[in-house]
Amino acid sequence: MTTLATLRDRVEATLQDAGNERWSTADLDEAIRKAIEEYSHVDPHETITTITLSAAGREIDISAVSGRLAVTRVWWPYTASDPTFPPNWSTFEVWTDSSGAANILFIDAESEPAAGDVVRLWYTSQHTLSGLDGASSTTLPGDADAMLVTGAAVT
Repeated sequence: MTTLATLRDRVEATLQDAGNERWSTADLDEAIRKAIEEYSHVDPHETITTITLSAAGREIDISAVSGRLAVTRVWWPYTASDPTFPPNWSTFEVWTDSSGAANILFIDAESEPAAGDVVRLWYTSQHTLSGLDGASSTTLPGDADAMLVTGAAVT
């Protein structure tokens, strides 16, 4: 698994600055962070979560879904112990809330979701690198390392 330390070492080697005489580790970490951000816009991490609704309604607050770049699919209603087949894909939109952030999931269905219903949400997020910004795991594919090293070195 790639970690911050291994990726930083490769960036230092590419820049021929293993002793950090020209670029500090903080500078290199920021360059790696930017490279991961750019990579994540091209090939984001795909994630699935569920949300149990605390109240009835078509407008669902998704602000707690951290790191979300985009919502790609919504399955409602969803029951983990007895999921329907085929999945009940719902038509949806993502709206901005009063803060200007895209934090409202609107389910465009004939019936209204009820309190206690579960919505299964597919979304994309930025990749993580173990050791960077408190991440304990790496979600980047192994073949992304060379691209990230190049991206960080030219930043």
